[in-house]
Amino acid sequence: MLSAAIGPLALSINQLLALVGLGAALAAGAFAASNPGQRVNHLLIDAVLIALVVARVAFVLRYLPQYHGDWVGIVDIRDGGFMVIPGLLAGG
Repeated sequence: MLSAAIGPLALSINQLLALVGLGAALAAGAFAASNPGQRVNHLLIDAVLIALVVARVAFVLRYLPQYHGDWVGIVDIRDGGFMVIPGLLAGG
């Protein structure tokens, strides 16, 4: 799998593209706000955070026997464990 190193942070290309997409969505939300004082970005950030948490919880519940007794492993997202469909539904 391809990866990009940004200082000490190593990201896979998929993660890097997701961050670039989030940045583009935040820029588009700021640009599309009808009033200069109107803020749309907090809604997008909230939706992304909710989607990530739900996607991780769904993954952990799906593979619960593997996480039995490993409380640190539940929050360790380095295993790439996210379920896309529940995350998209929750974020939407």
